[in-house]
Amino acid sequence: MGLDGLEGLQACFKDKIIPLLQEYFYDDHAKIHAVLNKNGMLKDKPMEGALQKLLGDFIDTDKKIYQITEASAWGIETFIRIYKDSSQAQSNETTKQTSNP
Repeated sequence: MGLDGLEGLQACFKDKIIPLLQEYFYDDHAKIHAVLNKNGMLKDKPMEGALQKLLGDFIDTDKKIYQITEASAWGIETFIRIYKDSSQAQSNETTKQTSNP
């Protein structure tokens, strides 16, 4: 893929991989979020105010809306989390919280 560091990896995911996942999953961002192991590349986008009232009759209000986060904020750990077992990631996070007072 011709990647030359973290910036290249960020751009590759932003411009190539995530759009391919969007196409593959027919823009079902919940599935994309699951495939990425909830690593932080997508975040919940709350639907509020007039938009919610306007679209409330036409969409499933239980379904979450996602937006892609800023690619420059994706660090190495973001990419590693794609492959980590979610229970292992939670265990590591708990360890970090208990070791840092």
